[in-house]
Amino acid sequence: MANSDYIGNIRGPIGATGPQGLPGTNATPADTAVAGYISTAGTSDTQVAADNRYAKKTSAPMNVLDFGAEGDGVTDDTAAVQAAITAMGSASGHLFFPPGDYIMSPLTLSMKANLTLSGQASMVDGIYTNSSGAAASRILFSGVTTGSCITVDGGYGFGARDLAIVATNASFTGRLLDMRQVAAATVTGLVTLERCFIGGNSASRYGIGVDLDKNVISQISRCTITDFQYGVQGLATAGSFSNAVTIEDTLFQNNRTAHIHNPGESWLLKNNTYEALSNGQAGSILQDSGFTCEALTVEGGWLGDVTSVTPSIHFNFLGTAYGVAIHGVFLGGTTNATGAYFTAGSGISISGNSFHGLGTAVSASAVVKGHVGPNAYVAMSGINVTATGMTVTDAASSAYTPAWTSAGTAPAIGNGSLAGKWKRTPGNMIDGEIAITTGSTTTYGTGIYSLSLPATPAAAQVVIGEVYALNSGVGFQAGAVVVSGSTATVYFHGSGNTWGATGPWTFKNGDYVKIRFRYEAA
Repeated sequence: MANSDYIGNIRGPIGATGPQGLPGTNATPADTAVAGYISTAGTSDTQVAADNRYAKKTSAPMNVLDFGAEGDGVTDDTAAVQAAITAMGSASGHLFFPPGDYIMSPLTLSMKANLTLSGQASMVDGIYTNSSGAAASRILFSGVTTGSCITVDGGYGFGARDLAIVATNASFTGRLLDMRQVAAATVTGLVTLERCFIGGNSASRYGIGVDLDKNVISQISRCTITDFQYGVQGLATAGSFSNAVTIEDTLFQNNRTAHIHNPGESWLLKNNTYEALSNGQAGSILQDSGFTCEALTVEGGWLGDVTSVTPSIHFNFLGTAYGVAIHGVFLGGTTNATGAYFTAGSGISISGNSFHGLGTAVSASAVVKGHVGPNAYVAMSGINVTATGMTVTDAASSAYTPAWTSAGTAPAIGNGSLAGKWKRTPGNMIDGEIAITTGSTTTYGTGIYSLSLPATPAAAQVVIGEVYALNSGVGFQAGAVVVSGSTATVYFHGSGNTWGATGPWTFKNGDYVKIRFRYEAA
């Protein structure tokens, strides 16, 4: 596009104005003369205005160096960056940072629309580093400890691409990228962060990388977020909002307390990598007590490299969770780690995941409703699922130790063995099994025996069960199990006897009983 597109209304002073011969009043503009003038390096109003207008009309990015930025890692370039953004006007635009280190103080973009900051990324000698001649664009925030490098309050359409944005102050406790609505009358939204390195100070690991409280329809893609207390924060306070956020293909590592803190409503976390926290513990998602999360989907991703012996949880929901779905995720760790924990909520769906080496895959309080399974459980010696309020359809069962009691003197297993296992199946049905082998020190008590159940029944039920028993090689088979309250009583075929200390025979060392049952849970 020729510069002549912009010179139709240019009129110089009367007469010639110099070697470039700008036309006088009412003269016909000479395209070559004016084009030659405005293409000459300089800082006149005409040159700057023409350059900026041309950049906007062609959607070409403006270069921050043209507004006085140095990018030398010494000069504070905040004023130059602000001057470039101001020159864009209300329509905003695209500001390019050539490779270099740009020192920045807090930059506030209140109510700014459709502004994109971009640079040049490099993976040489680490992520986004200028060492060994690697070309990269880095914004280094050394400002106030509680402030923010970039604040977008009430604006929309802000984007950052191919930049490293790093807090260099060891005392930093603020928000590096503050994408919240704070004082503005409108909600902040449509934020896009793509291929960026967002880093805190590795010596302290405090502050927040990206704050999305009171923010809507924003996206973080193919970024690295590291060395903060919280990598990304959704809700800052209980009852706030953070809607329709997508975080995908992003690496979280070395954050201090959690990679993602208090996700809000309709969040999608897709194919992210969550390394262990800086202390070696699991901590991918942390929801604080009193907060509510609605419609969160975790789709794909890898969670691992947990080394700490201190108990920790990958997905830790201490508030209320509604409609949380976790699918296709690898969750690895040590026997001190738990895959997912839920305190309260409903509509939880956990399936198609692979749990490796954890102490517990899924744990939830009895009030949590949802569905677990099918999943894969690899190298797990602990309990796969402890969630009595949820339907569990996995092939693997959870172990439990039933209480063996009687109507009279209670029996005691002694050096024998007593073990149970169970799983929750569709329709809120419980499939369970109890195996007893008596030992030389087993005592049998008096009266009719009862065995405790793994989950409370919906009501008193007579269920068809299978009971196999061996008495000195003689086999018996029972066909009825009465479920009442929280216990089960076995009836044997033919003998008309309930199972007790003396029926259907007097038990002794080495006898064996296996009971299988199925009933509806409360």
